[in-house]
Amino acid sequence: MGNALFHQLLTPIGNSTGLSFLIGIIPIAVVLVLLGVVRAPAWISALSGLVVGLIEAVVGWQMPFHLAMSSVGEGMVFAVW
Repeated sequence: MGNALFHQLLTPIGNSTGLSFLIGIIPIAVVLVLLGVVRAPAWISALSGLVVGLIEAVVGWQMPFHLAMSSVGEGMVFAVW
């Protein structure tokens, strides 16, 4: 794979900080709504937030898919540790 360096875009959605912020909080809102309103189990809420966050990272922030999956893997190892 080589040295893959991802330069994060700070305002990827409409070149607007506000819009990027509103889109960026959607995964957090998904987790909170599923936990507090729907009363879904924590693992389903967390997994749903992860999926929404991955979609946003790849589509909205233009993060390469392999780097997004690598980040998920590192997060899982850190959580287990």
